[in-house]
Amino acid sequence: MIRRPWLPTALLAVAACASDTGIIVEVQWNSDEIPADADRLRVYVGTGVAGEPRFVVNDGGVVKPYAEVRQPYRYFLRPDGDLAEIGALKLAAAITRGVPPDAIEPIAFGAVGGEVPFIDGQIGLVKSVLSSVPYTPAGPDGECALYQTDSTGVIVI
Repeated sequence: MIRRPWLPTALLAVAACASDTGIIVEVQWNSDEIPADADRLRVYVGTGVAGEPRFVVNDGGVVKPYAEVRQPYRYFLRPDGDLAEIGALKLAAAITRGVPPDAIEPIAFGAVGGEVPFIDGQIGLVKSVLSSVPYTPAGPDGECALYQTDSTGVIVI
């Protein structure tokens, strides 16, 4: 019999990964349509507001210098609490230029259609293809390229 002392460790690692819960957000775009002065790739994660059909942007997103990203860009989201309390997510991404406090100008934008829930014990994959015809900004803040402040001052996707 051949002994493989590394085998139990490898099987444990595979089992641990198999029981993970998460969502991989894959972002793609046409590099030929992105101007040289693009400076950020932004992935936004919104969580639902109980009893209302809106999603407030939380801190689950990421901002990366555009010069440092390659495509497809993959961002892994892990739940940070009870799945029932987190609920479904709304996901959006953009390539922008401008850094706060200056206005942020969207160059390309895309959103994952529908709501995306975490599923316990599974790793999901959702894809967003950015369009060079970006979301039209609305609202007083630079980040409003992706979301705007509603009448109560809450930031909503």
